[in-house]
Amino acid sequence: MSVYVRHSTGIQGPFEVFSLRERITSGQIPHDAQWITFSGQDFRELEQSAQWRPLTELLVEASLAPQERAWKEQVRFEHLRELAKQVILTTTHTIDGHRVKKYLGIESVEFVIGTGLFSEITTDFQDFFGRRSTAFERKLQEAKKTAFDTLAMIAAERGANAILGTDVDYAEFSGNRIGLVVNGTLVEIAPVS
Repeated sequence: MSVYVRHSTGIQGPFEVFSLRERITSGQIPHDAQWITFSGQDFRELEQSAQWRPLTELLVEASLAPQERAWKEQVRFEHLRELAKQVILTTTHTIDGHRVKKYLGIESVEFVIGTGLFSEITTDFQDFFGRRSTAFERKLQEAKKTAFDTLAMIAAERGANAILGTDVDYAEFSGNRIGLVVNGTLVEIAPVS
């Protein structure tokens, strides 16, 4: 896991967790520094993020046994899943009765699914007789639901409670594969008072 560190002299990174302990011991990074994981491109988002946490938390997590770490990650995942259920996804750019307090960036989720020989055979057979291909449609619906759920979890993790302008795109690849891309703008909204 790569992390960035923030303290009085600014933001440094990315670092690997194991190298942070050495840097703290040698005095390169103060004990009261804060940390964050970041994979975006716009470093202004990094500077303005509300997700900074005390460095001591990271070092405690890094010293946990693998079983404890896995359990803690599972608890975190379940918490994010619950938060994601509250995230509003919409194709519109506004939500009635709410205003955007903060824009948190654009995110996308990509999936590539194989149609499979069975789906193709049944598709051709059913299309020949004018019926719908339920096996293939089911795969696309499952992929779309998983993509929306994943995008909502990313939003929850970044502190968003809504995703505006949600868009779904499909692309066909060779080798019986379909690409699915879902994207939207992560925002923090509040009711208009």
